[in-house]
Amino acid sequence: MRTTEQGMTLLEVLLAVLVVAIGMFAAAALQLRALQASDTARRDGQAAWLAYSQREQARAAADAPRRSTLGLQRRGQP
Repeated sequence: MRTTEQGMTLLEVLLAVLVVAIGMFAAAALQLRALQASDTARRDGQAAWLAYSQREQARAAADAPRRSTLGLQRRGQP
């Protein structure tokens, strides 16, 4: 009597589906973390740009009176 295996058992199929599902959930979790990190980086970049812009505006406002007096002195005016 000769026995040959043909195909897969139901248990093997269920285990394969389980392994694939776990892999898909892990990939989805990694994607979610990547999106959160990207959003955090975008917010940090905007905050840095805003801080730099405000610092430059404050510096320009502080230098404005000195520039105007230097310009007047160069022209020979008091």
